[in-house]
Amino acid sequence: MDEIILSVAPTGPWGLGMKDVLTPDEIIEEAVRCTDEGASVIHLHPCRGDRRPHRDMSTLERTFHGIYDRTDLIIEAGTESSPDISLEEKILPATLEGAVFATLNLGSFNLGEDVFSHSADDIRVCLDRMDQYRVKPSLEIYDTGHLFFARKLIDEGLLDPPYNFTFVFNVPWGMVFSRELLLYLRGQLPGDSNWGAVIPGARDYTDYMTASDLGADFLRVGMEYSPWLGGPEVFTNAQLLGRLRANLEKTGRSAMSPGDAGQKLLLTG
Repeated sequence: MDEIILSVAPTGPWGLGMKDVLTPDEIIEEAVRCTDEGASVIHLHPCRGDRRPHRDMSTLERTFHGIYDRTDLIIEAGTESSPDISLEEKILPATLEGAVFATLNLGSFNLGEDVFSHSADDIRVCLDRMDQYRVKPSLEIYDTGHLFFARKLIDEGLLDPPYNFTFVFNVPWGMVFSRELLLYLRGQLPGDSNWGAVIPGARDYTDYMTASDLGADFLRVGMEYSPWLGGPEVFTNAQLLGRLRANLEKTGRSAMSPGDAGQKLLLTG
């Protein structure tokens, strides 16, 4: 079978009654369950009981340590983009022990009524900090111009291969998923790139399967993006992953192990 990397983002903003996991112990236990469903990467933001971004990294670091004690999952730290925190605060998750990857938005964009601001200079500062902490950037693309800015950063020597791109679709008011747009984005990738997709708010797996059919190297699902994915009876991240894996296996794709995923995402060639 052709292998694909499955990533899970377990903590979402959906509110009480949605089986959301929030405490370190809850997240760690969910991580263990997700490994049984084929996850090799876990994507985590700082979180607390009120689901708002915050600045205390101790809870997130405790979660990182617990995940490494109990699983082989690769940790991808989600850096913050909220408009009410400073650049230094945005990058804090990438500085924690245990982070292998850290997300980096490659430009500013509107997210609903808010402006998520990432200037070109801010992005360069973030890359410098990630380099200091030996954390590889996961390059998040919310608009087509972000991909062309990535090429400029490569020309400046600020990004090293392999380049790992995540296309983020269907956030208001960003790129809307379509097969044609995904084909275009895939065609603009620099050489030695891995790419994947995340589709917040998805109600079924159709668009994820389209991405897989077009050769996605990884897919990210989880309660962070949609508690409805797979139907209203799905209430856990492990169930989301299990449904995705079952759909992928029908097309001849199997979940890649954490060890192989690390080699693919971290090693040139």
